Amino acid sequence: MSRGVYIFFVDKRAGEKVDLRNIYPKEKMISLKSTYKQCLDREVDWDSRDINYLELRGELARIRKNEPDSIFDVTAIKKSFIGDIIACCLLEGIHNVYTFDLEYTPNFDEPWKMLFHELRSDTLEESFYRYTNIVYTPIFRECSHWILFRTPPMKISLFVVVVLLLTILGVYFYFGEPNWFIQIAYIVSVVASILTLFFALFPPRR
Repeated sequence: MSRGVYIFFVDKRAGEKVDLRNIYPKEKMISLKSTYKQCLDREVDWDSRDINYLELRGELARIRKNEPDSIFDVTAIKKSFIGDIIACCLLEGIHNVYTFDLEYTPNFDEPWKMLFHELRSDTLEESFYRYTNIVYTPIFRECSHWILFRTPPMKISLFVVVVLLLTILGVYFYFGEPNWFIQIAYIVSVVASILTLFFALFPPRR
């Protein structure tokens, strides 16, 4: 595209070249070439590798940890795997999962009309595509908050248990010999500790 030529790579038209100078006016061609030359000149590190299905969550977590600014594009992912990816993102706190959506019927006879130079616009309202963050929708955020509320992280649960136990020990040493207040506080602490661990390991279901 930086040379003003579109090349087909798949299907029966594979290898066919279309000279876009016969389609766009001169001024448009200058802008088009400049746009795609900037894309070629931009340094982007990328690689392609297969990920074992059962290792998907661990791999996504590793990428998020090592490259926190990464964007996960699921445009080409099969729909049967979208649910798995959403579940992993929910558990690992990944919030940069995007998909590319055309706002009109795809034109496979003239595919260059589905490329960036045709889709972009100076105003968002006139754009012919949407690049949507699928894990930043109102419903997803609400569900995320509910899960966080109903299933606190294990570290927080253990912290609460330790604080309760230290509290009862502090009360015991402060008041000395056991009395009715210490006994009640002890019972409450034990019950609270058990409930905290129980709800952390077995979150309630609606």
